Amino acid sequence: MSLQITQTTIDLVHKLDDIPARPFHTIMPFQDYGEQDINDAADLISKMIKWVPKERISCKEALKHKFFKDMWAMNVPIHLINDCMMLNIR
Repeated sequence: MSLQITQTTIDLVHKLDDIPARPFHTIMPFQDYGEQDINDAADLISKMIKWVPKERISCKEALKHKFFKDMWAMNVPIHLINDCMMLNIR
């Protein structure tokens, strides 16, 4: 075990499982952004930070998420997705 990772650290991380999840859209600031933008951002973030890595959204899927719909409408270069696939980033 690393000197930085103690048994106390491991115990504290395991306690995170006991904390109920809060939907992101309930803690993000609606006053600065539209409600749909907040909901889309919250959905994307929640898919990106899944505890189990295999349950996380892939880079390619994230770039295709509805949160980025305006970016695709502006014809942002497709190399973003190609770079993810070339690097084999999940």
